[in-house]
Amino acid sequence: DTDTVVFVPGASDVGHSTVVVTDSPVTADGVDTATVTVTLKDAHGNQRLAGGETVTIDSLGAGYTVSSVTDNLDGTYSATISGTARDASGAGRSTAARHVLDDHRLS
Repeated sequence: DTDTVVFVPGASDVGHSTVVVTDSPVTADGVDTATVTVTLKDAHGNQRLAGGETVTIDSLGAGYTVSSVTDNLDGTYSATISGTARDASGAGRSTAARHVLDDHRLS
């Protein structure tokens, strides 16, 4: 006899889930965007294999706008972020990665 064993990830664990921001820094013009992708993982680092979770991506940095979150149905969730605030240097560039990773709320 041969039995099939299927391992499934456990419940999502925020401490092991990841946030990746691409296309950063974002020009502070309200048009340029970066993509924020959240990958949900369980307490052992195993990626969730399906969607259906509630994920909120919210930048607490002033001058940033975050789109609604898209459930990619594979354990990942994505949104876009744009900015209109200048950074401390006044150069007109806003580093979305810094603000999302430092100030994000993932729930």
